[in-house]
Amino acid sequence: MRNGQVTLSIKGGHAIVKGCMANGLYKLDTQAQMYPKTHVQIAQERLKTDWMTWHRRYGHITCSGLKRLCQENLVNGLEVDINSPIVDCEACIQAKQVRKPFPDSVDERSENPGELTHSELWGPARVPSIGGAKYYISLIDDCS
Repeated sequence: MRNGQVTLSIKGGHAIVKGCMANGLYKLDTQAQMYPKTHVQIAQERLKTDWMTWHRRYGHITCSGLKRLCQENLVNGLEVDINSPIVDCEACIQAKQVRKPFPDSVDERSENPGELTHSELWGPARVPSIGGAKYYISLIDDCS
């Protein structure tokens, strides 16, 4: 960065992006430039990615939807190793888990007031109450 100009270079000093300062920010000229590919880059492009990597990349799309994208060539560059395994996705399993709702009524309640008290403390609040309190406590007698 010098005199309101910026140059981003790769190893060996070859400039890949240039830009100039405008309103305190560097505006880069981002037009694509073609460089000869190395044999490593060509080999990496030939490697196909497994189903689960694409599943994660596309925001945990269903595998049937992913297969449709691939079979109907709906996405450019979707290179999938069709022989790779499709395993259960831990994140998808956890996202679909449910729990039973709380019951509307309870079979057993305390028989005497004060025998069991449920409490909950909340806070600190970002904004104090009119009286200056930052915490709220709730006390519920199980009998009543």
